[in-house]
Amino acid sequence: MKKKLIIFDFDDTLTDNSERDFQSFQYIIKKFKLNSMNKNEIINLRKNSNNSEFIIKKIINSNNQKLYN
Repeated sequence: MKKKLIIFDFDDTLTDNSERDFQSFQYIIKKFKLNSMNKNEIINLRKNSNNSEFIIKKIINSNNQKLYN
């Protein structure tokens, strides 16, 4: 039996995902016609250990406790 290994690197331990993070947030911004956010701001938020939910709340200017369940 062959075993496979899949590695998820969401916290930039193995590689720098900054550009992919930025592209994914840009996709959300364009898809839902939201106000644009500066690339450096998004990258800095991620590098300061802010999760995606926090960043999306900033993008949509929401103070809701939870955006999803």
